Amino acid sequence: MPISINARKKILKILLASKIKRNRLKISGSKSFENNGANAITTSIILDQRRIKKNGKFPVKLRVISDRIVRDYSTIFELTETDYKKLNAPRVSDEIQHIKRKSQQIVSGANLVIEKLSVFDFLKFEEEYININDKLFKIEKSKPVVYDQNGPKDHFDYTPFQKRLPYSRKIIPDPKAFL
Repeated sequence: MPISINARKKILKILLASKIKRNRLKISGSKSFENNGANAITTSIILDQRRIKKNGKFPVKLRVISDRIVRDYSTIFELTETDYKKLNAPRVSDEIQHIKRKSQQIVSGANLVIEKLSVFDFLKFEEEYININDKLFKIEKSKPVVYDQNGPKDHFDYTPFQKRLPYSRKIIPDPKAFL
């Protein structure tokens, strides 16, 4: 049984309205541009809702997309879902206004660094922007490994593995000795 023209028009209006609503939830600071003839690079601020923190808030992250590769960089900010939706509102509290300004600074700074890079690479981007702005981003710092005569000296008990795997008993030289 065919659908009438009026029913088709109503369905199209509903579909278009749902697409418009979805697009309005995106934050206004996102930008997409070409990087010297390469594929488009997109930067935006997102609310990572995959895990909720103990205080009931979600982490706010900088998302960078290049060649369909997505990298999220944790910022120092945390928001609830309702506060995140208020970021695009004209009148917000002072705390949310501060986060809004800082998130716009993060996106604009990231875009400036991306424009300066001749060829975009995530490692270069992290060196040029993320690692320098440690007051805006949460940077995981790895612990240095200390070596002694038996190999790496850390707080892990290697003896069960050394019994099962005889080749793991070999002395591992200090990598700094080769420098």
